[in-house]
Amino acid sequence: MKTVAALIVAILFVLPMTVSAQVLVSTEVVSKYIAGAGFLPHDGTTTQVDVLITLPKGFFFGLWFSSGFDFKPNFGREVDYTLGWQNEVVGTGLAFYDLNDIFGTQGADIVLPYLELHPSFMRVDQTFTPFVRAEYNLCTRSMSKNSSLDLSVGMKQSWQISERFSVNQRIRLLYDDGLFGSRSGFITRWDIGASAQVTRQVNLNLSVKNSIPSRSMTDRQNLTSFGVGVSSSFPW
Repeated sequence: MKTVAALIVAILFVLPMTVSAQVLVSTEVVSKYIAGAGFLPHDGTTTQVDVLITLPKGFFFGLWFSSGFDFKPNFGREVDYTLGWQNEVVGTGLAFYDLNDIFGTQGADIVLPYLELHPSFMRVDQTFTPFVRAEYNLCTRSMSKNSSLDLSVGMKQSWQISERFSVNQRIRLLYDDGLFGSRSGFITRWDIGASAQVTRQVNLNLSVKNSIPSRSMTDRQNLTSFGVGVSSSFPW
């Protein structure tokens, strides 16, 4: 936890001054941690911190940290690192998911290359972004058994309702062919969030995340998570 906190502080105060970078930081408390492919790493209150660094020429770096609210080692504790590039139509990158035990070498972690197509369309105060994404979860242990290919198709919508209030949602259909030896099948994901500008620098965010697996995926369940958090960008 101290290592992650020190890294975040260094990013906020050093990087924007050394390169032409924009840093977006958000922190959220969620009722449970629902992973992308419909897994439930932690069925309890979880704190999550997301740092997105936008670099020149379309490059970006992301740092994401999650931990159960008790901050004890479990599968709610995770650190993700992502380095990528994107423009208005396509994006690609490489991520590393450091799973429990973080900073250790005993458990399985994930190396994830991905490719995404995401053209956007503007309509007055709304932006619609249909997307197609392919990613490969390459596990660092028992690769032939635990690795999987994920394919997803969906739509993102951003709606600027007023100067201070906005709504964002993402609906997608995802096919997972068996991460960590689980059953393969389709998952429907719907995430929606509302954001209110409290001050010029700080936004208050609310979110609801829902995951519904197909009937064949008996090792996963219908899940819903609620979250509240704040976000800000640097430099101010």
